[in-house]
Amino acid sequence: MNKEKYYAFFDVDGTILKSVSMIEFLKFYFQKKYKMFGKIKYYNYVINAFFVKKLFSRSMLNKFYYRHYKNEKRDYLFSIAQKWFDQSIKNNEQAFLSRVVSILKWHQKNGGEIVFVSGSFYACLEPLAKMLSVYFILCTEMISQGNFYTGKIKYPMIGEAKASAILNFLKEKNTDAKNCYAYGDHISDVFMLECVGNPHVIEGDAALMRWAKLKKAVVLF
Repeated sequence: MNKEKYYAFFDVDGTILKSVSMIEFLKFYFQKKYKMFGKIKYYNYVINAFFVKKLFSRSMLNKFYYRHYKNEKRDYLFSIAQKWFDQSIKNNEQAFLSRVVSILKWHQKNGGEIVFVSGSFYACLEPLAKMLSVYFILCTEMISQGNFYTGKIKYPMIGEAKASAILNFLKEKNTDAKNCYAYGDHISDVFMLECVGNPHVIEGDAALMRWAKLKKAVVLF
């Protein structure tokens, strides 16, 4: 193991968590906010999201998702996110990819700093970060006016944006990317994986598996 300072960058959904936290949280949020109409709101989102994904890009789908928090209070969203995590994730061992969590903890014990890199947003990721003693989060930034979200984001933390965020982070930390690690589960994580010296792939996505074979990246599971 290289003894120089290094960081290990982890995608979250499908890498640390089995589910897509953004979607699971949205369902919980709708149920809390709209009570008996929550399920209807959620299924309406699912139907519309299907067509957005079919007709447009993954980036557009990401933007469509965040529109559902327009005019929401920042404090309220954070409190709901904590409740969602406590009820659905915190004590649910089945919610995690246990081997990946073990690798994350191994890095921590061996001097590595963990960084979450996710298309999800801070309120949704913060409880998980606290649980796993992760102090750095690179994620989609929601735009707010005062204490209210506008429903817009600065840019989707997807694809090349992940790599740019990582490289900017490492520049600020004066750390060589060649000494760092990255873990991802989807073909959109390729840019993130390619920008560090030690890419690791979570088995599953066919396109990413082809890339891993071509690049001789480490495949987990």
